[in-house]
Amino acid sequence: MYKIDLQAFIKQNKLTQKGLAKILGVGQPFISQIIKGKSHLSSEKIEFLLNAGEYDTSMIIEASADELPSDTITMSREVFNSIQQLVDTISSQQRTIESQQRVIENSKGGTVRVEEDAVSADAM
Repeated sequence: MYKIDLQAFIKQNKLTQKGLAKILGVGQPFISQIIKGKSHLSSEKIEFLLNAGEYDTSMIIEASADELPSDTITMSREVFNSIQQLVDTISSQQRTIESQQRVIENSKGGTVRVEEDAVSADAM
């Protein structure tokens, strides 16, 4: 586990939040959330910076579990990937539901086709 002063890392390496986000493959708002203390950079991303060999990493320190913030959760990569896949699936389903709701709203007063039979939207 590592701790990083991301603000110092950005400054020392003459980066911007957007530039660091691009390097790490994340969005700039996520970098902003980390700097504000509302989120944390994963150990994998910090290790990537350490192993890249192109950056001043003096502000990255190895931390024991008791040195991490109390709201930090650690989990295996497999568990994280499973949770991420679940979140992606739920988001996709939510977008589908919202799209279907828009179609229904746009068809009010018109005709909606259901299994080859035309049904008035008022009958729904």
